[in-house]
Amino acid sequence: MQYDFLHAIISGALLFATYWAMELSGVLEGKTKGRKRLLLAIAFAFVILIFNLVWPGQGA
Repeated sequence: MQYDFLHAIISGALLFATYWAMELSGVLEGKTKGRKRLLLAIAFAFVILIFNLVWPGQGA
């Protein structure tokens, strides 16, 4: 089993950028902890889904 380190590094960078952009834009401001986590989970899932559609990694 091979692990694609570049894919993992880019995935992490995209998740960090998503979190940073949401914090910077104020989307998470004034939300409860649970609401913040829900919004972040949805955003993270969407970003990773799009990234994996563009670059499937080793599985394809």
